[in-house]
Amino acid sequence: AGIPSWSPDSTQIIFSGARHENFDLEPADDLFVVDRRGGELRRVTDTTLSFTHPGWSPQGTSIATLVGPARSYPRNHQVEVVDVVSGERRLLSEKLERTCAPYPGVRSPIWDGNAIVFSVEDRGNVHVYRVGADGSAPPELLVGGERQVTGYDLRGGTLAFTATSPTTLAELFVANGEE
Repeated sequence: AGIPSWSPDSTQIIFSGARHENFDLEPADDLFVVDRRGGELRRVTDTTLSFTHPGWSPQGTSIATLVGPARSYPRNHQVEVVDVVSGERRLLSEKLERTCAPYPGVRSPIWDGNAIVFSVEDRGNVHVYRVGADGSAPPELLVGGERQVTGYDLRGGTLAFTATSPTTLAELFVANGEE
């Protein structure tokens, strides 16, 4: 099973995993929801792709997730929003034509109100982007430059991140909407 994420009301957990009958012949990772008290797992996705690093929306109705081809390497991950009830999916990052699961710096997408913050690998650099969850506008660059963002988190509109470059050790940075 992949990285779990609590729902905002702490009643459910979502995680990724290959739990279908032919998991060894038909590689794919689905998203599953389970009640915190246990019970039956409910598969949210359709076993056609690999869904990893899920993160709940603040309302608890949608999941932001990284999605890529089913276990083929190398693979180009994208950011999608998945409706928890219907399984309806909306791809948000394809206009970047970059992978959204860089190493280092891969983590679950972060919800920022009605937007999603995520990392992108770009020619050896790792940047941070924001995109509206409705997909109405292309992703916007939050942190760029000749560096690798190695970790980040966001609270109250303030982005904290660590970054390194070929000539510097990792340092901590804080950005309030602008860098």
